[in-house]
Amino acid sequence: MTSERFDLEPIFQKEVPRQPVPMKELGVATREKDKGALASLLSKIRELKSTLFVAKKPEDVEKSLRGVMENLQTAADHLPPDESANEPIWIDLYKEFQSLVELKKQSKGDIGKAFEQVFEEQRDFIEDELVYFAIEELKLTGKKFDLQEIIGKLYGYSMEEYFVVKDRNRELVVDKIQELRDRPEITIEMIEQLHAINNRGIVAKSASRLRRDPEDISTFSVRVGILSEDVEMEVNTVLARANNLIAEIPPDQRLNTLKRIGYELCVAKLHNDFLDIHPFLDRNGSTSLLFLELMMSKIGYEPSSKREPHYYNHIRKALNNNLAAIALIASEMFRIKFVPGHYPGITTQSPDKQKQYKEHLQRKRKMNEEEKNN
Repeated sequence: MTSERFDLEPIFQKEVPRQPVPMKELGVATREKDKGALASLLSKIRELKSTLFVAKKPEDVEKSLRGVMENLQTAADHLPPDESANEPIWIDLYKEFQSLVELKKQSKGDIGKAFEQVFEEQRDFIEDELVYFAIEELKLTGKKFDLQEIIGKLYGYSMEEYFVVKDRNRELVVDKIQELRDRPEITIEMIEQLHAINNRGIVAKSASRLRRDPEDISTFSVRVGILSEDVEMEVNTVLARANNLIAEIPPDQRLNTLKRIGYELCVAKLHNDFLDIHPFLDRNGSTSLLFLELMMSKIGYEPSSKREPHYYNHIRKALNNNLAAIALIASEMFRIKFVPGHYPGITTQSPDKQKQYKEHLQRKRKMNEEEKNN
């Protein structure tokens, strides 16, 4: 990483800036010419910070903060964080944004709500450019990172705010399940929609798409997820089984006791297979549970809009207290924790793929041992 920094003194004006820096000021010129625009941008951010300490009206804070975030977005459009030449600029931009997050943490009442409103408006910028830069910085340290933790820090969540977000998402995702339950089939797009709604403001938006990048290796506990290039095929195979099961449900959704028990066991197995594939970068457990709830809604289950913090209570309710189905899921939890391996899918059987999984598992085992020793 380059150690270059732009040594810019803050320039405070009397009036609070309310408009973003004009796009032409940033331009597409050389890096040297961009420095002047960057200086203007950073001074406006620093000016906002100084005015926030004395601002009394939430609407003034909101307008000023919105202007600064628009400036940051404009800078990102012209100076993408994925270009190495822009790294020294982004180090400063990211540092200034972090200072805004610290101010948000200190703000209460209506001022705090103003921060929440503007950060929500700028969700795309925060969860795309800023998340990308944060991840790249952490990669350089060699440390293990967690997408939820990154997002939480970028939004400056308190624990209370974090649970408010999760409660809001639960209400929205239940509405989505109710919308989807009468559809004749479940598709990948539906699963991605459930993941995105349930994780809004918790993980980056990009994490709500199936893993497709070969570099996105997913490991969890002592296991390794399906290789990215094979995720879509394996998920489609699981969904085909799910849709065959749905096709056998009578129009009135009424199953006799024996058929209902069998259906619940099949749904538990589908949940386990989906989880073992680990198709997303993060939040696979909650998404597997949503998949289970969508399947159970097909036979009359009504998911609660109130978030259930206890996993097995949630499973118990969703599976109609079917002890055999619950035990099937419990056995999967045990396997994830203690049995190294991977999902035995249709794409994993060739000698070449077996070799790749073996190598990933060896690396995972080494990582786990290093974590124990540290």
